[in-house]
Amino acid sequence: MSAVWHILEIVLVFFAGASIFSFVTVVAHRFPLGEDWVKARSHCLACGHLLAAWDLVPVFGWILLKGRCRYCHTRLSPRHPLAEAAGGAMAVFCIHWFGPGRQALVAYAFLSVLALIALTDLDTMRIPNAFVLAAGVVSLAAIPFFPSLHIPDRLLGICVVSVPMILINLLVPGGFGGGDCKLAAVCGLFLGWRMNLWGTAFAIFAAGCYCVVMLAAGKIHRRSRIPFGPFLCLGAAVAVFCL
Repeated sequence: MSAVWHILEIVLVFFAGASIFSFVTVVAHRFPLGEDWVKARSHCLACGHLLAAWDLVPVFGWILLKGRCRYCHTRLSPRHPLAEAAGGAMAVFCIHWFGPGRQALVAYAFLSVLALIALTDLDTMRIPNAFVLAAGVVSLAAIPFFPSLHIPDRLLGICVVSVPMILINLLVPGGFGGGDCKLAAVCGLFLGWRMNLWGTAFAIFAAGCYCVVMLAAGKIHRRSRIPFGPFLCLGAAVAVFCL
């Protein structure tokens, strides 16, 4: 019986996480467009038809609809269900890694904001200040729940990556976006200086691999600009599980 309850708990945690990331994808789409992301009902982006509750079931709604709108049959992007699945998996992993409690909740809140920033930067090549502020608020809230990271570690973490990025920008204008510098600072507040360095190193490695693959495929050229924010978010997300 305990095994059944354990499986049920995992399923519930997964769907809770998937639902949160479903909301994250909505905010990432609507906020840059200036659309209402609080009260407006979900609708098909192709035909505008309001979606029913069963269309919005995380992950499985898209699968049951075979990736198409129920009303106009337009093919739907797999981005939404993939983000939901990632959110559900991260929720389960947070509980497994940190144990059920406030650490897991705070870590998951930070990961959710990172996902919001990454998705927005992918779409718009910019990181809204409101999202950086949200990450900063979560980072401040995390301080009492991760006591192994002392205040000096966090303060140094704010500067250890963001200041070099700002200096690079002075030498090579446009080397990094202002949002990237701010994001690096708030990641340092959450992670401390050591993990922020490791996370940034991972981000640079991942961005380099991405560029090599895209160059080889002819998708970008040497002077193409790519958003670095998603890679910073990925590196920070990996570093969260090293705290």
